[in-house]
Amino acid sequence: MPSTFGWLDADDSQRRSVLEFLSSLKEPGTLDEMGVGRVRDVVSDALFPGTSYLHTRLRYVIFVPWLLAFARQRPTVREREQKFRGLHQDLRKALMAGQAGDGIVGVTREEPVKQLPYSLYWSALSRWGILPNGASADALLRVPDEDSASIFRDIEIPYSTVPTKLTFDLHEREASFLQSRIRSTCQGSMLAYLVDQPSREYLPGQVWEHPAVADAGSELKSMVMGARSFSWAMKGASLTYHVVLARQQGNEENEAARLADFAEWREQVGVHLSGADERVRWSAQILERNAHALQPLEFYERWLGSVGNLTHDAPSPEMVTLVTHREARVKGQRKRIGNSAVAKNWSGKEGPGQLAFRWEVARKHLADIEAGLNS
Repeated sequence: MPSTFGWLDADDSQRRSVLEFLSSLKEPGTLDEMGVGRVRDVVSDALFPGTSYLHTRLRYVIFVPWLLAFARQRPTVREREQKFRGLHQDLRKALMAGQAGDGIVGVTREEPVKQLPYSLYWSALSRWGILPNGASADALLRVPDEDSASIFRDIEIPYSTVPTKLTFDLHEREASFLQSRIRSTCQGSMLAYLVDQPSREYLPGQVWEHPAVADAGSELKSMVMGARSFSWAMKGASLTYHVVLARQQGNEENEAARLADFAEWREQVGVHLSGADERVRWSAQILERNAHALQPLEFYERWLGSVGNLTHDAPSPEMVTLVTHREARVKGQRKRIGNSAVAKNWSGKEGPGQLAFRWEVARKHLADIEAGLNS
């Protein structure tokens, strides 16, 4: 019987957490065989606060306040709630009519989508101070009319209802507004730093490759370069995991492919790893944000010790032991190594990716702002 994943349909925040987890699996390198998700999430939130793997296009954070304002034109709370959810379908139709392209939430479904855009983007709306932090959509729909100014603050609502056609292209005023919000609410983050950089049109494959990192403040630069070291180290752990499973299954083609990847990783990894003092500083930054990240950080240090001892272009017995014990500790009976019943449906054909800490999402947001400012 194929495995399934489900949850009790409780509230928006719980649904959003589950969907965030499922969407995170789409990013290369986020399959968490080694149980390093807490470190990954701390770094992602520190570098790119308010972003989410659920995000498609940035202009949704402009659209959602519009929908709230339109819905609040109704006289009763019940009517407002019904109208607010119905307006999401109007928005979807307007984006389709405007040929907005990729990123329209729910475009592949004919029926109204259960997970509406407002829920997917609520973390950004709250974290960036666009809507009151900590308030739910239902709570804002209940705010009395005389207090509506406290909801929308500096948000411009240019229409009285959803236009018939819309695109994801930010207008200059919208882009400037979002730039200002990110700048003021995300100080000390890479997102706030890059949103004001003249070189932001250059958006490389990994955030630590951005030339602006060289001039970042010491704390921010430490976080970015520590993330680079962690990402490269864990790529080696994931490659080792794939090699072990390919051997376990007798898949010589997969094993050969992953061994080639491992040899390439070994040749490149040295220049990307941080020194001991830098790692101590970075680990302190992580633990300050989440004390429960200690175990994956300890695994990281042990793994780096095995990297230093490596003498061949293949995982050493020490490395195999580390990933085997780590998976068993993280997954228990759900482990794949040494457990053919669980591992039988694993293919590993594509090989592991590399942790990027939501940079792919942030990069799209920065590109949207850049295009809007130049419109």
